[in-house]
Amino acid sequence: MSAAKPHRSDAALPLPPHMRARLLTAVDHHQRGNLGTAEGLYREVLEAVPRCFDALHLLGVAATQRGALDEGIALIRQAITLDASVADAQRNLARALLEKHDAVPAVAACDALVALQPDNSEAWFLRGNALQLADAHEQAVESYERALRLRPNFLAALNNQGHSLRTLRRAGPAVDVLARALTLHPSYALALNNLGLVLLDMRLASNALRNFDQALAVAPDFLEALSNRGIALVELRRYAEAAEAFGRLAALAPDFGGVLGNLLYARCNHCEWHGYEQLVERVVAAVQRGELAATPLSFICASDSLQAQLACAQTFTTARYPARPLAMSRRWPYRHDRIRIAYLSGDFGEHAVSYLLAGVIERHDRSRFETIAVAWGRQNDGPTRTRLETVFERFIDAIDQECTRI
Repeated sequence: MSAAKPHRSDAALPLPPHMRARLLTAVDHHQRGNLGTAEGLYREVLEAVPRCFDALHLLGVAATQRGALDEGIALIRQAITLDASVADAQRNLARALLEKHDAVPAVAACDALVALQPDNSEAWFLRGNALQLADAHEQAVESYERALRLRPNFLAALNNQGHSLRTLRRAGPAVDVLARALTLHPSYALALNNLGLVLLDMRLASNALRNFDQALAVAPDFLEALSNRGIALVELRRYAEAAEAFGRLAALAPDFGGVLGNLLYARCNHCEWHGYEQLVERVVAAVQRGELAATPLSFICASDSLQAQLACAQTFTTARYPARPLAMSRRWPYRHDRIRIAYLSGDFGEHAVSYLLAGVIERHDRSRFETIAVAWGRQNDGPTRTRLETVFERFIDAIDQECTRI
C-alpha cells in the first residue's frame, strides 16, 4: 500500500483546525506502524466529518495492512466516491483487490488508475497483474509492455510478462523476456524458476534443472522451485533424486499441492518401498479431504478406488483450470447446437489408451455432444481401431488427409 499521507491541501480538507491536527497525528502513527492508534484517530476524525476523504482512504489502507481486506476495500471505495481523481486511492484499491484475488474489480481499479496516470509504469504493471489474474494473458502482455516502455529495466514486469507468454505457449518470446531479466539480475530467483518452467515445456529438462538449481542456490526455501526441480528430475528419470527433492519439500511444506503424490510416484519408480503403506495412507486421506495431494496419474499408484480417483481428478482440475470470468477473455462466439469435443491421439488402435477410452466415447450423450477424433498413426490397427472409427461422429486421419477447420 502507498505510504500513509494526506493527499489534499489544507484548503481542500473540510476539517476544522483541531481535526486537521488529529488527522496529521493519525498519519504520523500510521507511518510509524502504530495501526491501532492510527485507526482510532481516523475514526475520531470521521465521527466529526463523515465525508473526509483522507480519513476514509487512510483508514481503509490501515485495515488492509492488518489483513482486513473486505473492510479496507469498502472504506477506500467510499473515499473514491467522494473523489475519484486521487491516484493513490485507486492504486491502493487495486492492490487490495489483487491481494484478495478479485480479478474483475481489480482490472476496473487499474483501468481507472492508468487513466489518471498513463505515464506511470507501476500503474501498467498492476493492470498487467490484474489481467493475468483474470486469465486475460494477451492483454496482460500488452500492459507489461507499456510498463516496460516507461521503465525498460522493470524486473518484475519482465518476469510477469514471461509468465503470461508461457501461459500463452509463446515459448520463444518468453525465453527472450526472462533472459533479459536475468541479464539485468542474474540471481533473480523468480525469473530463474519461470525460465526453468518454459524450458520444461520445451522438453529441455536438463536445462530447466540448471535453472531450478540456480533459483534454489539463491533462495533455498523457494518451494515452487524445489517442486519444479523434482518434476524435472522425474522427466529425466532420475527418480532417486526426484524422491529426495519431493521428500525435502514434504518436510518443509506437507500441504504443498501434489507433493505427497509426487513423492509416492518418484519412490515407486525408484522401487523404494520403505514407508510405502504409510505414505499411501497419507495421500489417500488427503485426497478424500479434498486436498490437492496428487495428480490423477500419480494417484493411480495410491488407490484403485474409482470414487477416490474421481475426487482426485476433480480437485486437480479445479485447481489447475479454475473458472474464469468470461468477460475478461477473448473468445470466439460459439454457434453450435451441441458442445464439440475433439480427442487427439496417436494411439487410436490396439493400445491401452484406446481400450480405456472406447467405452467413454460410446457413452457420450449425442444430443449434447459432438465427438471428433484426430488421429495419427496406428492405421488399420485391428478391431479397436475399427470400433473407434465407428464410435466417433467424425474421424479425421491427420496423416492421410489435410485437416480442415473443425
